[in-house]
Amino acid sequence: MQIYKSDDLVKAQFYDKDVGYENLWAAPLGDNLYRLESIPFFIYGISLHDVVLGLPNEEGILVFSELIKPSGNKTLRARPKQFTVPKN
Repeated sequence: MQIYKSDDLVKAQFYDKDVGYENLWAAPLGDNLYRLESIPFFIYGISLHDVVLGLPNEEGILVFSELIKPSGNKTLRARPKQFTVPKN
């Protein structure tokens, strides 16, 4: 595993309609591909070291587009009740 300095990383923005936005550190791999270097706290469906496609929006913010290659890592969460969204 390669270790990156914060100067080598970029912020990628993820959005979920239930929780809003979360920004994660990612390592650029080229061709708009990025490896996640942060553990998501709110966003589901992604994990540390997943490779994702990120595209800049009209404001120049790097926005998650799709999961390209899962890392095989799992993200387990333990949250206080006030940070959970009730399921219907």
